[in-house]
Amino acid sequence: MPPFAESQEENILNGVNYASGAAGIRDETGKHLTLYNNGARKFAVYGLSLIGCAPFAILEYGTNGSFCVDKLNNAAALFNERLMPLIHQLNNDLPNAKFTYLSPSPDSTTFVTNGSCCTIGGGGGELCLKNSRPCSNRRRFVFWDGYHPTEAWNEKVAERAYSSESSVEANPFNIHKLAKL
Repeated sequence: MPPFAESQEENILNGVNYASGAAGIRDETGKHLTLYNNGARKFAVYGLSLIGCAPFAILEYGTNGSFCVDKLNNAAALFNERLMPLIHQLNNDLPNAKFTYLSPSPDSTTFVTNGSCCTIGGGGGELCLKNSRPCSNRRRFVFWDGYHPTEAWNEKVAERAYSSESSVEANPFNIHKLAKL
């Protein structure tokens, strides 16, 4: 999807990327836009995943004997707990709009959650080392490198966002229901 700031007229109907650094939403990007005031009415807002389980976070902070970096996961959980009421408040305050909260952390029992599919240490330490061999079964890993999720994980997150009936994963509705509103 193209960044919001680069989209125009009919292109917006196919979806745009508001998370892009050039989206034009924040003052720093050079544009002062309010999505709602410009006609946007359906919003899917993702919470934070378990960022303390990212391989680079484990490498950087250590785990103090835990599986993941607890202080980072606790901060993500606190953010998500405060985000959910905000979503409900926005639905009340903007009755012509529909907001939904989505969890980016579906059940991960079949995934390696705290390891990367490559040997990290390149770039700032979070990227795959140059000429390193990737893992043979990429569909089992959450992380490709120190930070970035694999395609298999993104597919799982998208599937759950689209069809989950769990209020923990999609609240007050999933993407399928949001699209029909």
